[in-house]
Amino acid sequence: AGVQSVSTIAGLTKLYAAYSFTAGQALNTLAVRLDNAANTRYSNHLNFLKDLAPEMGRDFRVTYTVKF
Repeated sequence: AGVQSVSTIAGLTKLYAAYSFTAGQALNTLAVRLDNAANTRYSNHLNFLKDLAPEMGRDFRVTYTVKF
């Protein structure tokens, strides 16, 4: 089974996809995630350092989980 998601909030594009499968009694999930795909410079209004340092730029993650 696969899950895909694309969301854009305040100019920040987030991409997410996951694929799950079973091997024996274990549930395996492979997920990829890309946050801030356009590498947009932005500041979080709740961050005390917003005037000194912007939030993180582009972020790419790959995760593999096994539940048994």
